[in-house]
Amino acid sequence: MIASITNMNIGKQVHLPSYNELSKAIPLSAKARNLVMESRQIIQNIILGKDKRKLLILGPCSVHDPMEVLEIAQNIVKDQKIKQKDYYLVIRVCPNKPRTKKDWSGYVPDPHLDGSSDIAFGYHSIRQLMANILELGVPIACEMLDINDYNVVSDMISYAWIGARTVGSPVTRTAASGITAPVGVKNSNSKDTFEDATNALDVVTKPGVMTCPGDDGYHSRIATKGNHFAHIILRGGRSGPNYHARYVSKIRNELKAAGFIDRVLIDCSHGNSNGDYKKQAYIFKNIARRIKKGERGIIGMMLEVYLDGGQQKVKLGEPGAAQKIVPRLSVTDKCLSYEEFRTAFNQALRISR
Repeated sequence: MIASITNMNIGKQVHLPSYNELSKAIPLSAKARNLVMESRQIIQNIILGKDKRKLLILGPCSVHDPMEVLEIAQNIVKDQKIKQKDYYLVIRVCPNKPRTKKDWSGYVPDPHLDGSSDIAFGYHSIRQLMANILELGVPIACEMLDINDYNVVSDMISYAWIGARTVGSPVTRTAASGITAPVGVKNSNSKDTFEDATNALDVVTKPGVMTCPGDDGYHSRIATKGNHFAHIILRGGRSGPNYHARYVSKIRNELKAAGFIDRVLIDCSHGNSNGDYKKQAYIFKNIARRIKKGERGIIGMMLEVYLDGGQQKVKLGEPGAAQKIVPRLSVTDKCLSYEEFRTAFNQALRISR
């Protein structure tokens, strides 16, 4: 008997549905398709300064309960109808959770939260959630963490971003150069310079070539055209916040000198809030006040918002984890409650006017 010389550390291999299969099983309605196309154009115009509104991206750190995310989208519907003159609201729907070390990696990789890794179910479930949100009339933003997971919902996304942990990844950068939605690039969470982010822009904005499953599921050579609306997201650095005016001015000068879009979006959470989720409200209002006083170059803001405020400590990815979860509370990053967000939003609107 000849010993195997490959796959020695590989277990069971399971085929997953392709984008073509999933998009037929859960297709976009004409209403949803039109919303995606229209919202992408609006966001592009905001990025370029042609639309004077500010982009406001809010929602969970990551998905763990689709019905609760849908409730957040229903809340957004109420707000965007009466406040869309000043802000354009988009919901965060993140299928994956970036991790520095091994932990629960998100809804698509483990939708039952129990370590069973039922990715096929995760694909169907996240696509159905996004379809339901689009039917409500709410555009969707998504972190582009895994190109394979992103691809199965790529026709549903109006805005995407590369996170602080993957901003240096050549694979992620090249993949972002091929997506249709506008792309934000976060500065690295391990440095105080913008070098990784500006280097990423150099790849994201230009044509490239990558290998990954195509729409039919077959591994393919895919040529990209470059994303012409890529820009920087300030999320705080190694030493602390970078949302202040001096940082905005510094990165804008660097971007302009390099020939990139010199307008930035500000993440009110993560390093900018120093881990205190309630500071997001202060940062939001601080930026609104600065914009009112004439500061230029800010595209908008991003906030982590859930139904109730804070987070819960539950060990996910093991049997029985789902039964331990407290409803209406984030299982990953701490979030503002929707009511806390709404209060800050109303205050920011009064400042703006």
